[in-house]
Amino acid sequence: MKTIEGVPDGWTLTYQEVSNNVYTVHLVTNFGSVVETTDSDDLDSIIAHCVESAREIENRTRLT
Repeated sequence: MKTIEGVPDGWTLTYQEVSNNVYTVHLVTNFGSVVETTDSDDLDSIIAHCVESAREIENRTRLT
C-alpha cells in the first residue's frame, strides 16, 4: 500500500488492481459521499483524479 498525500480529512482511500494494470480507486466519507473510478491509466494519475474530485465535493458541501 502506498502513502497517499492530499486526501481530504475524513475521507478513506482504498485501491485495488482488478486486472493487469487496471485499478479501482475508492474514496468514501463517514457521511456517505463516494468517489470511485476504474481505469487503466497510471495509478498515481487515477488517485490524483479521485482526490481532486473529493476536494470538489468537500468545497461544495462547505458552501451549502
